[in-house]
Amino acid sequence: MAEPKVSNAHGWHARTNDEVLAHWSTDALEGLGISEAESRRAQWGPNTMEATTKQPWWQRLLREFVNPLTGVLALAVALTLYLEDYVDAVVISAVILINAVIGFAQEYRAEKAISQVAGMLTPHARVVRDGKRTRIPASELVPGDVVWLESGDGVPADCRLLDARSLECDESALTGESVPVAKSEEPLPGDTPLAEQSNMVFAGTLVTRGTASALVVGTAGNTALGSIGSMMRRVARLRTPLTSRLDRLAQQITAVVLVLAVGTFAWGYFATDRTMDFLIIAVVGLAVGAIPEGLPAVVTFALAWSARKLAGMGALVRRLPAVEALGSVDVVFTDKTGTLTANEMTVVDVQTPAGRHTVTGVGYDADGDIAETHPDNSEALDDLLRAVVLCNDSTREIHDNKVKTAGDPTELALLTLAAKAGVNQENLFEKWPRTEAIPFDSDRQYMVTLHRGVDGELLVVKGSPERILELCQHTLSEQQLAKWHADSQTMARSGSRVLAAAHARVAPGTGLNSWESQPLEFLGLLGLLDPPRPDAIRALEQCREAGVHVVMVTGDHPETARAVAGQLGMGDHGVLTGQELDDLTDKELTALLEHITVIARVTPAHKLRLVQLSQHAGHFVAMTGDGVNDAPALRQAHIGVAMGQKGTDVAREAADIVLTDDRFATISKAIREGRRVYDNVKKTLLFLLATNVDEAALIMLAIIFGVALPVTPTQILWINLVTSVSLSFALVFERAEKSVMHRGPNPKSLSLITPRMISRILLVALLSVVAAFVVFQEQLAVGVSVQEAQTAAVTMLVVVEMAILINHRRFTDSALGREGIAGNRVALVVIGLLVLLQLAFVYLPALNLVFDSRPLPVDTWLIIIAVTLTVFFIIEGEKWWRRSRGHHSL
Repeated sequence: MAEPKVSNAHGWHARTNDEVLAHWSTDALEGLGISEAESRRAQWGPNTMEATTKQPWWQRLLREFVNPLTGVLALAVALTLYLEDYVDAVVISAVILINAVIGFAQEYRAEKAISQVAGMLTPHARVVRDGKRTRIPASELVPGDVVWLESGDGVPADCRLLDARSLECDESALTGESVPVAKSEEPLPGDTPLAEQSNMVFAGTLVTRGTASALVVGTAGNTALGSIGSMMRRVARLRTPLTSRLDRLAQQITAVVLVLAVGTFAWGYFATDRTMDFLIIAVVGLAVGAIPEGLPAVVTFALAWSARKLAGMGALVRRLPAVEALGSVDVVFTDKTGTLTANEMTVVDVQTPAGRHTVTGVGYDADGDIAETHPDNSEALDDLLRAVVLCNDSTREIHDNKVKTAGDPTELALLTLAAKAGVNQENLFEKWPRTEAIPFDSDRQYMVTLHRGVDGELLVVKGSPERILELCQHTLSEQQLAKWHADSQTMARSGSRVLAAAHARVAPGTGLNSWESQPLEFLGLLGLLDPPRPDAIRALEQCREAGVHVVMVTGDHPETARAVAGQLGMGDHGVLTGQELDDLTDKELTALLEHITVIARVTPAHKLRLVQLSQHAGHFVAMTGDGVNDAPALRQAHIGVAMGQKGTDVAREAADIVLTDDRFATISKAIREGRRVYDNVKKTLLFLLATNVDEAALIMLAIIFGVALPVTPTQILWINLVTSVSLSFALVFERAEKSVMHRGPNPKSLSLITPRMISRILLVALLSVVAAFVVFQEQLAVGVSVQEAQTAAVTMLVVVEMAILINHRRFTDSALGREGIAGNRVALVVIGLLVLLQLAFVYLPALNLVFDSRPLPVDTWLIIIAVTLTVFFIIEGEKWWRRSRGHHSL
């Protein structure tokens, strides 16, 4: 027997039943013998997904501690321990632990996504063994087994149909096809795409109608579903821009701190008469001042706060760095069904012999209208609506003001149409109870029902337009037949699925034995679509304005995809199919992806290839989807976005963000929030580095010029962890810049510290150093103690940082005015609290003892305020200069 491979690789769909049965040495009626089944299970293994080899949890947790940023934080812990500041050491250690736990948790979720694929396999199956039909655990199925399927069953393995009777399957989770697929056992061409293999049923899909016997040709990892799990295991989680940039920044900070510390120590040792103890204390103070200890905590809080905001918007963030990474997205591959569309079939067009009706509303809610184009249309419309409700096996009910549905999506759309006209299904069936029925069959392409009412008996038929018009050819003229055929084709070209209906009054006792001889009256055509979500059009427009290229990637028919794309305003750039995609080289496809907006009939492997090629072309890629078929690409993408309501567990577990409202419109909000949080992280970094540089520079200058230290290491810790970090937390709550959605995405290759930011940092640091030195030297000049002068210098730095915070609420926009000063209430509250804390630092005896501070007179405060205002207006002048040059960001 052949080695295990994915079932589709053998082209089972292209073989006849006899060929497939012969290959697996199976009898269609007898099935496998019990002993043969045991032998095959030993060869092929159980029908369960392979478990991945996992590292011990403690090894994965330890790996999270091995990165440059953690090294910088560990250095900060060592320095604070050296200073015997155990509280700060505990706080920084907690930050290291939190970051490690977050990384560990996201890896755990990725592994759980793979296990979810295994959970989709049906737990039991009906199988024929030794000529007897029996129920066994699905895990015991083997290739060559004959299984029996009926409506409501989950398909337990990939199977080739042997005998299908009115069989339809919901394959939307696997292929993206939005409506159940009719199945038959006839062989197909060898190059038929998976989504069009009507003689195959696939593991993880659902039988919605009919019955069938089928031959198992693939189990476990050798199924289409199993190949998705295999792809997910091979896909590595990519790093986000923020994590990469923070790593680079940590390396840069480490190098700079070491160089400055060693250089300053060497200068002091060889060029001055400073003692060794003094130099060690000074260098420790320099290092503590230069390292932004609070940055990881502030960044984590910023991401967590934005994640909370996004949850309120309908987007659940599963990996914190994904919040910021949204701001870098410049390509979005989005599934159609359930993402851009409602995933609820809707009648959008009705045509009766009396005229045409347009229908509004989306999905199974009856919100919407049936617009009449002619006053005489109502009677013809009533007849058509009665027909599609009576000739219908589905149910639509209202419970607790919520719509409860059961049955075929197409039939549910017909019931919803009738509900918009006030037709009650239950009342209509009471008036016209059904006496006989012929169920829909994909070969016949129609359904027939017979009803007995007080006015006699009514025969109703619905099905494909071609078949219904053929049945009505005796009651329609050739001209009328031609017109209806043309109207049907026009509807189909617009992407609609077209149905037709007819009825006839029949004599009592007629029955359905000779129903085809009855003179059927043609009632009209109905065009159905899985319609675009009303807010998706605006969301796509916002993405275009923000420089984000959106590509619809779907398993649906090309014409359906083209029609939906047209309704969404995605442009007319042609439709690329999966088969055409296979014929393109990577270079050719990469070039097409720069402008193509619709790709149809794709497989999971296609989606993965599309994402990978876009990434190799330098794009930062988001992938949205809801089905199992989306999972590998969701995991490969920089940002995976899954649907929460109708998405599969596999898709949700593979994603970074889950849309709880299933609305694509939430994507544009999330991108805006991602850009806002990235801007605020930059503002935080700008603020922290500027204030850290000035503290380190004070120490360096004091050693170089041989003067007393303006601030002590302990006082620097006060400034860093009490003042700087507290103030920087206020920037987390800053509103988005006005230009945030009118500029391109954040370039992923751009350094976290840009040249413009460096120039601002140096300017602010220079102004702060000059301010602190001026106040420190002025205090010494008037004869106060060194401790009081140091207290004045510390207070100068704290107060000027409050002013700098207000400056940095906007990159280049003015901070003058009500919005600039009071637009961030959190900032005002934090500044108010810090004023109280600084007063305690200056005047509270207990803090005087800890930090060696001294009370300050009023005239010193006036000097500090005057210097602070000078610094504030100089920075505002620099911002005005940048605005005048057209710069709106740094």
